[in-house]
Amino acid sequence: GPFSTFGIPQPGSGVEIVATDALGDSFNRLFQQCGLTEFPQILAIKAEGLSENFGHDAFHWVNCANTLDQCENPAAAFNEMIKVCKPGGFVNIIAIENEGGRQAYGGLYQWNLTASDTGLWLWNTTMEVNLLASLGSAVDYKWKLIDHGQTGFNIFSATIQKRANQPRLRQPRWKSIRNAQHKVRKALSAIKAKAKP
Repeated sequence: GPFSTFGIPQPGSGVEIVATDALGDSFNRLFQQCGLTEFPQILAIKAEGLSENFGHDAFHWVNCANTLDQCENPAAAFNEMIKVCKPGGFVNIIAIENEGGRQAYGGLYQWNLTASDTGLWLWNTTMEVNLLASLGSAVDYKWKLIDHGQTGFNIFSATIQKRANQPRLRQPRWKSIRNAQHKVRKALSAIKAKAKP
């Protein structure tokens, strides 16, 4: 959505919010129509193109709230967030767990995200990948469930700190993704075979 989960910076705080969204132009028109001039304007930039627009090591804090699983290529978008984060800075992902499945993979909801002690998992019916796997020791990671007062679904926050003095990050290992896709297909076949009368 159009509203930053950081709110509005107070004058003199030294905090600058740079908001991006693929639908930024539409959100800005909505702000204008509703007279919401105090909110930061949103740059119409896809998450998959962050480093093309801002370069590497640009931000102290990169916040992604309820959007990573709606990107065209969430793995590439996540890698871009890590690229634009300064060494020592943080990338924070807030997401509804397994939202693609909850939405029957309709519309923007083609992916699921799950956080666990073993990683930040991106998956759907054909593949599964740990987004942290290609980062190795370049980051520290922690996650928690958020108490949101509703039932029937979980919301999590995953915080990734980019360690200082690390070499530039490499792209995700697509061989690992293909192996994960094969494992998921094999597991689905086993489940289907057991379900037959």
